[in-house]
Amino acid sequence: MAADGSAMLPPVLAVWVATLALTVASLAVGAGLERASGWRAPTPLAPAIGFAGLLVLGGGFVLAAGHAATAATAILLAAALGLATVVAGGARAGRSGDRALLPGRDLAVPAAAGALVLLATSLPFAVSGRVGPLGAGNDNDLAVHLNTAASLAHSLPDAPSLIDSGYPLGPHGLAAALAQILGVSVTHAFLGVILAIPLIAAIAVCAALGDLRAWARIPVAALVALPYLTASFIGVGEFKEAGEAVLALAFALALRELRRAPQASWHVHLRSAIPLGVIAAGTLYVYSLPGLAWPAAVLGATGAVALMRALLQRAPAGRLPTRRVAEAFALRWLAPIPLAAIVLALVANADQGRLSRFTESSFASEPAHGLGNLVTPLSAWRGLGIWLRPDFRLGAQPALLNALLIALALLSALWGLRWWWRRGESAVIGGLLGCAAIYAAASQTQSPYASAKALAILAPSAMLVLAPPLVPLLVRAPGAARGTRLRRLLRRSGGVPARWTARGLALVVLGGAAVSTVLALRDAPVGPPDHARDLARLAALVGRAPTLFLGIDDFAGYELRGVSVARPPGLYPVWTVALRSDRLRTAGTAVDFLSVTALTLDRFRYAIAPLSAYDAGPPPNFQLVASTPSYVLWQRLGRTPVLETVGDGPGAKLDCRTPHGAAISSLQGIAQIADEPVIGRARAWSEGDPQAGDAARQTLSLGAGRWALSLQYVSRQSLRVRAAGLQRTLPPNLDRIGPHWLVGAVTLIAPANVTVTAEPEPFGLLGKLLGANGTVRALDGPGGQPLGVLTANRVDVAARTVPLSQACGSWVQWYAPAIAQRSQARRIAPANPSP
Repeated sequence: MAADGSAMLPPVLAVWVATLALTVASLAVGAGLERASGWRAPTPLAPAIGFAGLLVLGGGFVLAAGHAATAATAILLAAALGLATVVAGGARAGRSGDRALLPGRDLAVPAAAGALVLLATSLPFAVSGRVGPLGAGNDNDLAVHLNTAASLAHSLPDAPSLIDSGYPLGPHGLAAALAQILGVSVTHAFLGVILAIPLIAAIAVCAALGDLRAWARIPVAALVALPYLTASFIGVGEFKEAGEAVLALAFALALRELRRAPQASWHVHLRSAIPLGVIAAGTLYVYSLPGLAWPAAVLGATGAVALMRALLQRAPAGRLPTRRVAEAFALRWLAPIPLAAIVLALVANADQGRLSRFTESSFASEPAHGLGNLVTPLSAWRGLGIWLRPDFRLGAQPALLNALLIALALLSALWGLRWWWRRGESAVIGGLLGCAAIYAAASQTQSPYASAKALAILAPSAMLVLAPPLVPLLVRAPGAARGTRLRRLLRRSGGVPARWTARGLALVVLGGAAVSTVLALRDAPVGPPDHARDLARLAALVGRAPTLFLGIDDFAGYELRGVSVARPPGLYPVWTVALRSDRLRTAGTAVDFLSVTALTLDRFRYAIAPLSAYDAGPPPNFQLVASTPSYVLWQRLGRTPVLETVGDGPGAKLDCRTPHGAAISSLQGIAQIADEPVIGRARAWSEGDPQAGDAARQTLSLGAGRWALSLQYVSRQSLRVRAAGLQRTLPPNLDRIGPHWLVGAVTLIAPANVTVTAEPEPFGLLGKLLGANGTVRALDGPGGQPLGVLTANRVDVAARTVPLSQACGSWVQWYAPAIAQRSQARRIAPANPSP
């Protein structure tokens, strides 16, 4: 059972059920739209067309009604109507004997391709051994998307900023509706939406692979639907680019379907454009108004390629049939535009308020040189689908081999353009050119982060041009090109048999693309459930009471949904609290009770803090309510005294020889002192980034007594920690580096040098077979290092309170000046205000 819901299904099965339910609903809606448009039969494009329609329904109805139940009802009705339309059409086809109109024909190959993609996208869960938010600890944007979907599903009062800013919420509405319909958690429903996107793309791609043998279409369709960048973006929870990519690809392939009735009258062509309008409308609910750029560019590029082809087809006498070409071009490419534009305009007009707000929001404007979660700007070569590095943000390794594979992929893409051109596939070529034009424009005018998104949207269209033409070089098939000119060129250039050379080159390129995709999915981070489960337990205790969260967890707002919770400034919090000017958080540092003022603490009834020995603890008016393996819940009783700190951490030595220390010791008041902790710096670890099964070590010099160890760490797998008889396994953790998590205690009868060993647990059998090593770049960690500060605090000697004048030379956790308490007594703290 997930910590974020009451789903009764096992996690993987719950995600798969949500994925397949959305795919089936998309198929029913899309097939109905195809029938209504006069298309000959339900095509492999039906799920993509239906997915676009459901995005409109999910995003529109859930916002209009304010809850997911209405959207769920609309989706069910649309699916039922689409299914009824298909069944009725099939009955008419059966009576007429037209088998081409019978639904359900040739479903085996698209279904197999979709199943292969579903298995591939489930690889992160299989390798990590858990199901959770994708991209946790790498790109935590999914946190706000999950919180938004939960707000839509459960009508939570504290709505995330995406709702008010006009952000496109089609996927969020679908996830909320799926959670309502299926009874699964919002996490599983949203993961189902994410996994359904490449699955639907794989089915759609089958529409363009008719020249290949049936069994060969399956892996090729999967590779086109899930190229390296798409797999990488999905692996870090960036679903919008994958969604826009499948719609751009489906739009191009829907244009391709227009040639099926070249001799039909103009009104037939006019009606056949309904799917184009629906697909274009779907982009509004994935990418808002900027999303329309891709259908527009694909339409323009496809029309240009088709016109060029028509003009290059000479009449027998050598003259260009200009008039006939113009008439045919206008009928096939211009006649569908009016109705498609009307469909799009109706949808856009219904949601113009949100579209307008989004264009004015911060989400629609990236800084000119903003990198987002990138390390450096991405090179365009990644768009070819080959990059030998699991993390797409980093350089490929080995670089020389990667460069050779990219060169071969580039040659294959050029060969592919010729292959598609000879088959008259203007829409396939136009799809690539249109997406490439947007990427080229974005790389010159937008931030590196925005251009990286455009490159990811381009990737499936590039792989569609590149991969299918290589298959005939491996497998001879009737009606498929055999690459005779390429073989003749190879025969002239060397003595190796042309067939085997061509096969080897094709196999290397396709294999390199497949390996790149597997690498991206193998190392995709999956959020662990431990901290989420602990926070869910504490959320049940506090209810709606104002609560302050003192951890560094971007998912805390979602994990504590339903609670009126405030957090320090971070990634998309709903409510924030200001930190004290002398305790502002920097990367790699923790937040504690003394990071905020007493007046701020008095605004909350409860506070949740990480379980740690390296902190100053709560003010004296806070009472322990409950604890979990990772967090502690405190309740405030009465007014909080004004507490000050000597340094900018959870304690410091008061040096009264300095003017600052002398001024503090001269004050009237008290100080809480404790034995000075022993601190091991992050750079002192023998291995800053231990891989699964490898150990990192650090030695601390400790005196006699009982010492509690705390550790800053990030690890995809459980972390085994050993020290002086202590053996503790810490749960996987992909939060930002900051809190010092309690490890355990060691007891020494004499001073000793204690070596602490930290070792990530090895992966399971599948992870070992695929070579997973658990490498992780820690957010806020110095240089991305996942092991941070190691501390040891004496716990057999209790902290004690002394007059400030007696605190010189001691480790001071906090001090309370008497003048501050008198000043505070004149203030009146609100009883139970909202944060």
